[in-house]
Amino acid sequence: MILRTFIEMCGPHTDIIKLGFGTSAISPNIETKIKLYQDAGLMVYLGGTLFEAFIIRGMLEEYIELLKKWNITMCEVSDGSIDISHEEKCKYITDLAKEFTVVSEVGRKMKMY
Repeated sequence: MILRTFIEMCGPHTDIIKLGFGTSAISPNIETKIKLYQDAGLMVYLGGTLFEAFIIRGMLEEYIELLKKWNITMCEVSDGSIDISHEEKCKYITDLAKEFTVVSEVGRKMKMY
């Protein structure tokens, strides 16, 4: 399995794994993949685009439940694809930081319309 090879070869030089662009929502066996990373001592988090997908639908609580279900202790708060105010973004960071390690990106994705 490629994942095991990555962990064996790169794990000692890796601290954090980002599952970006919502790939965790569609990847088969994602819970097994996350557990393999975690068992190797790597911190895993879901990319900010998935956070945004939950937020735009008004599903923050469901996002938090998913993080807990997968035993994920880190998350990304971003606004690269959706429009939220700086104050709202900071509130998400503050609220989530009570339970999770939070990272955030700076900048936006280019809109093509």
